[in-house]
Amino acid sequence: MKEKLLKLKDQLAQEGSDTKYMMKIYSKVLCGTATEEEIDKANDQFGDVLKSAGLLGLFVIPGGSLIMPVAIKLASKLGINLLPSAFSEEESEQKEGDKTIK
Repeated sequence: MKEKLLKLKDQLAQEGSDTKYMMKIYSKVLCGTATEEEIDKANDQFGDVLKSAGLLGLFVIPGGSLIMPVAIKLASKLGINLLPSAFSEEESEQKEGDKTIK
């Protein structure tokens, strides 16, 4: 249980830092200095923010904590990813690999 909570903490921290990066990129967009690659990354992160907001909304409704895992599993079978990228196993491993390369 402790390991899962630590993993959740790391994933939330990753989403927080990604969101800060997104805001910096959007500031650069306003100044006209952002590259297309940066804009694409920022837009992907904005999608993650929207996913997080949707999951939070699902969690707050009565019985949401029971519905959420079922909804995520069902969406996954339909080819829809409801989880932000930091919570996706494949992307988390890829980001860890990117950090070691740099």
